[in-house]
Amino acid sequence: MKKPSAQQKPNSSWFQKVQNYYWLHDVMQIYVGLPTWVLLSDGVKHIDWMELTPQSATHLRPSHFDIRYGKEFERHIYYLKSIKRSAKEHKPFVDQYDGFYDFFLPLPSHEKRHAVLYSGFFLRQPPDWNSLAERWHKLTGRVPVDSDAEFVSYARMVLKLPVFDESLLKGVREFLQCYAEFLTGQTGSPPIYEKVDHLRRELFATRLPNPSWSQEALGLELMVPPPWAWYADKQLAPWMIEELGITRIPTTVFTVMPLSQGSEGADSVKTLIRNSQIQKECLAFVRKVPELVAAKLQDYGMVFMTSPDPNKSQVQARLQVRERAELVQNFLKKQFGLKSVAGIGRPVSSGDDLHRSYQEAVLALHLCVQTEKPLLFYDENPRARLGSVYVRLNRAAMDLLDAYEQASVAGIKLSGERYAREVLEFASGSVEVVRGQFLAFLFNFLERARKRSVLNPEDEKSYSEHFCKLLNDADSIYRLIDIFKETLRVLSVLAVHPLHGSKEIRMQTILSFLAENFQQTVRLPQVAKKSGFSVPVFCQVFKETTGLSFVVYLNKLRVEEAKSLLRGSHLNLLQVGQSCGFQTPHQFIRNFKRWTGTTPGDYRQNPSQFR
Repeated sequence: MKKPSAQQKPNSSWFQKVQNYYWLHDVMQIYVGLPTWVLLSDGVKHIDWMELTPQSATHLRPSHFDIRYGKEFERHIYYLKSIKRSAKEHKPFVDQYDGFYDFFLPLPSHEKRHAVLYSGFFLRQPPDWNSLAERWHKLTGRVPVDSDAEFVSYARMVLKLPVFDESLLKGVREFLQCYAEFLTGQTGSPPIYEKVDHLRRELFATRLPNPSWSQEALGLELMVPPPWAWYADKQLAPWMIEELGITRIPTTVFTVMPLSQGSEGADSVKTLIRNSQIQKECLAFVRKVPELVAAKLQDYGMVFMTSPDPNKSQVQARLQVRERAELVQNFLKKQFGLKSVAGIGRPVSSGDDLHRSYQEAVLALHLCVQTEKPLLFYDENPRARLGSVYVRLNRAAMDLLDAYEQASVAGIKLSGERYAREVLEFASGSVEVVRGQFLAFLFNFLERARKRSVLNPEDEKSYSEHFCKLLNDADSIYRLIDIFKETLRVLSVLAVHPLHGSKEIRMQTILSFLAENFQQTVRLPQVAKKSGFSVPVFCQVFKETTGLSFVVYLNKLRVEEAKSLLRGSHLNLLQVGQSCGFQTPHQFIRNFKRWTGTTPGDYRQNPSQFR
């Protein structure tokens, strides 16, 4: 064989650059997950942005909300000051704006412009209700309320940001210094990729989740094979065994969801905060459990992948999976004092993707809520063996409509529960499919009511808009089911007692309107007109529905919101009263004392002592 000439000999330096890039890209995308840019500033007012790690256009960040609420100039000034500081100090540092932290690393100047490697946004402490409420009020001037869709969106954005303690902060800073070295062509010993892999092995893999591995293993992208499919004989790669703490390919999926206690579930933001904390604690807990890998189940639960001992019988293997699910449930009970439900899918053959088992586990999880069972195997559900899901879903929908035609309240309730279960199975865990099925059915239901002359076209349109808003605002499957059942209850009254039912639906629309607008100036004639009643008739129907007069009910809503703000915010008493819609301090104190038996100041000192 002819010996290659000098020109044909491989150059080892180019390959080391590829290795450096590969490891930087991999670790950034999988573990660190921070958007990163090179910023170039003229030092006066202009900044050029060069994005290095593109994010999805729908991936919200704090800067999106700054622009939305007219605060982009303040953030721009913050960036200018940080860039100037970087140019002056010539060393990496962490800065923060409005509680959101960022890394700034100096780079060599480019054409007389200051250059920095910028990476953000992250938190130093897990967010709680107080920090979220204060940031929202400072950003928008609005009181944080659960019915405000923009506040809920803001809360979701904040809860998705990474939280770095001192050790993670140090590790990410070292990683970004490696990134800066790579960008500026610096070389050293050991090579960049070795330093990055050391950080991955010793810090990131032990503290941060690997969501891409879980998504591929669960088959969430159906055309993407599971991680082990890329290796000969469908084996786990050494890094998977080391990082995930498993020795066998998972074959079974189970899911766990904490249950709300008391009125907790009525506040979706506080539930989101609680669930975020639970998810982080579960991820840390599972790293200590052999043959168990965890991932987040949207924003309401956890999904677990496991494999029972292959030497055990089918019955013993089933028992082992149950024990692991109960282990997680016991952890939630001990750590958070919460009950939970667990759904377990059927096992798949070793080496296959887990998508079917995952779908079944999610369905079994939600069936637990419907059947009030703490744990359910998918194959314990007899409906799983009764023909095509499409046929069953259509039959359940027709039975529910027939129950409506027969004006049977009991029949509507039973058929409605069956229909909800069929929708769950049909949706395979998709919130949007559940939402779409419920919306389509309710439109059909209302159309039949109109054809029976129970509803006029104007009422049908009004109720459709009302129910659509409720369902569109719901952020989880269990919340969608609760809304569907309550809506069905109201509509069943319309079927049996058309006149009374029409009044009740109108009142439900008004009560939802008041719940979203009680902080504003709300006048009785305006609300009566919105309901389609004259003022005297509205007052009579309103009191029949709520047991309270319109003004008393409105003030009660305001007092309940004031109690929440007194417990969970640092607003002063005057600000609390104004935020809740009270025109004067006297009006606030008088109504607050009527409903709680004490003054706002005394309540803030000892809220647990008062109703």
